[in-house]
Amino acid sequence: MANNLRLLWYNLIDLNVTLTASSATTSATNIAHEHKGKVWRTSGTSATLIVDLQAPDNSVRCFALTGHNFTANAVIQLAHSTDNVTYTDIAGTNGNAMVLAGFFTLTSSRYWRFTLTDTNNPDGYLEVGRIFLGDYIEPSNNIDVGYVIELASHARTKITRGLQRITDEAEERLRVTLRLSSLTESEALLQFIALLLNIGSKDHIFLSVFPEDETALGETFALYGRFVQLPNMRSPSINIYATDEFVFEESI
Repeated sequence: MANNLRLLWYNLIDLNVTLTASSATTSATNIAHEHKGKVWRTSGTSATLIVDLQAPDNSVRCFALTGHNFTANAVIQLAHSTDNVTYTDIAGTNGNAMVLAGFFTLTSSRYWRFTLTDTNNPDGYLEVGRIFLGDYIEPSNNIDVGYVIELASHARTKITRGLQRITDEAEERLRVTLRLSSLTESEALLQFIALLLNIGSKDHIFLSVFPEDETALGETFALYGRFVQLPNMRSPSINIYATDEFVFEESI
C-alpha cells in the first residue's frame, strides 16, 4: 500500500496501561493528557519510558510524539518485549520536527520501551508532551489534489468600558483543508465514520498526510490537533464513497 494519509487515533496509552520512566521531574503520566503543554520532564538528557499494556495487543504498528524540546541531534528508539527483560528494536526516528513518528509492521507485545537521547540538549533535560502508541487508518487512495494549508489566528478582540478595542495576542496555528474522493465502503463506513463517531471535533489525534516522507513536505503535514470542520460523506457512484472538505488544525 502506498504511503497515503494516516490518522493515528487509537492510542493505547490512553487506556489502562502502566508507565515507568527511568527519570522524571514531572510525571510520565502527563503524556496521556491530550494537551501537549502538560509534559513529562526528565532530569537529564537521556531516559527510557516503558509502557506496559497489561496484555499483548495486536494493534500496534506506529508511534508518534510531540510537545518536546529536542534538538536536531535527538534520537528516539522504540523496542518491544514479551517479558520486560529482552527487548527487540522495532522502529526509530531522530531530529526535532514538531511531530516525530515511526511506522512498522503490525506487532503484538505487552511491553514497549521508548529510549530518548539528546546528549547535548542545552536545557539539560528532555520534555515530551504527548506520546502515541497504537494503530492508524489509511485509505487506499490519497487526498485529492488541491489541498490547502494556512495559518489560523485565534486572537480575541475585546471592547473596554472606554470603548477601546484590545486584541489579545495569540499564536497562529497550522490548518489543513483536505478531501478524500475515492474511499471503499469499508474505508468510509467501518474506518472513517467510526473514527469520527469516536473522536468528533473534541478529541486530539495525530495526522500525517505524507507519512514516511523525510523531507520538509512530510514534516510540515504531520500534525497533532483536532478536526475543526467535520466532513459529510457521500456516495457519488456504486461502492465509491467521498468526503466533503474537512479541516484539521494543530494544537499549541
